[in-house]
Parts: sequence; structure tokens; C-alpha cells
Amino acid sequence: FLIAPRDHEQRRDVIPAKAILIVWTDIPADDEDDFNEWYIREHVRSRVADLPGFIHGRRFEALSGGPKYVALYEVEDISVFRSQPYLDLVAKPDPLSQRFIPKFHNVVRMISDVVASAGDAEGGILGLQALIPIAGREAEFRNWTSQVLVPELASQRGIVAAHLWNVNARILAESVSRHMRSGDSVFEWQLAIEASSPEDIVAAHGNFLDEANLVANGAARASDLTVFRTTYRVAP
Repeated sequence: FLIAPRDHEQRRDVIPAKAILIVWTDIPADDEDDFNEWYIREHVRSRVADLPGFIHGRRFEALSGGPKYVALYEVEDISVFRSQPYLDLVAKPDPLSQRFIPKFHNVVRMISDVVASAGDAEGGILGLQALIPIAGREAEFRNWTSQVLVPELASQRGIVAAHLWNVNARILAESVSRHMRSGDSVFEWQLAIEASSPEDIVAAHGNFLDEANLVANGAARASDLTVFRTTYRVAP
């Protein structure tokens, strides 16, 4: 059975953010321990604790699919990523950033607007599925994913939240132009599903994101489903 919120309770978004930065990466095995220590002790904190507009940051490790690591930062507004404090931090990396960032590989990096978000918690498990609209059906894709798919996913057994992110190409380009690394991959649209177990994400994904249902609503997959466990969270 499903337990719905009582009528007098206002359902709140899991991530009260208007934009996100998300980075997937692999790292050479010889550097992995030092990389992880740097990431949780310094790298995430240097954004979340020191930059205005950051709500919180989370890290994840892959259970299936890849790249192995994901960092997700939620911010109050997309303009945070063109603010001078953020651009200065990107343009002038500290010594450990200069050591590790060039070793990132299989990188996907997105600065995206939050198009839709539903749910009332953060999940310990995160599923990511890149989508793409079928040519000529972009409006249908956007309406279905934001108005139907995200709320329906968030109501499924074990699913605590679902989000739809759309890359902001102009602001991403401004950030990349100052970054010490370029050439990262980008997904135009990303669906995020948060849950209490990997099995719940796989089940919800199978129920709503099979090829026939996607095509019927103007959508197609742009990646395989990847599933991650939460390893770290920090807030200002």
C-alpha cells in the first residue's frame, strides 16, 4: 500500500533548488584513496561552505553503471554559477585541485536548471537516466516528463523523490571557459530518482521508462540507467 500525505500537510520539494551542478568521474586506482579524502575534506566544502547560494552538496558511488563517482550540488538559482566568487574559484584552483582534476576521466559535467521536482525526502540511493526528446516532439517531451513522469515516479513504492534537470548550455559554456579541464561529456536532459533501495529504482524505471512508453510520449534514452549509493552530504 502507499501512504499519501494528509490533506493539511503541504508536500515540499526534496531539493528547494532552482539549479544544480553535477559531475560524474572515474579516477585512477592509484589515486583513489587520496582523491576521496580530498573530495570530502576540501573539494565539496570549498563550494558549499564558502560560496553564496549553495544549498548543499552530496557525493555518490556507483552500484551499477558508471562513471564510479558523482558529485551533486544544489543552488538557489542558476545565477550562482556566473557569480564572481564561483568563477574565481573555478579559474584559480588550489594546489590539490590542480593535482587531481586533470586525472578525472570519463567525465560528465552539467550545470542545469531544475525543471521539475517532486517528493518529500532525500534517498540513500540515486538513479540517473539521461533522456532526449524525439525530433519534432520537444514540447510533448517536456510536458510529459515534467508534468506526468516526475510526479508519478515520486509516488511509487520506495521512491522518495524524482527530479528533471535540463542543461543550461550558455552558463555551462561560461564555466567551462574558465575551467582547467575541457571536453567533458554533457547530457541535455537528466532524470534523477531517489529511493531507499536499488530494487525500488529498478522497478520504477521498468514501469515507466520502457521503450514503448518513452516513444509514446516523445522521449528516448540517451544513456543506460546508473544507480548510486550516497556516501557524503554537507550543508553550509
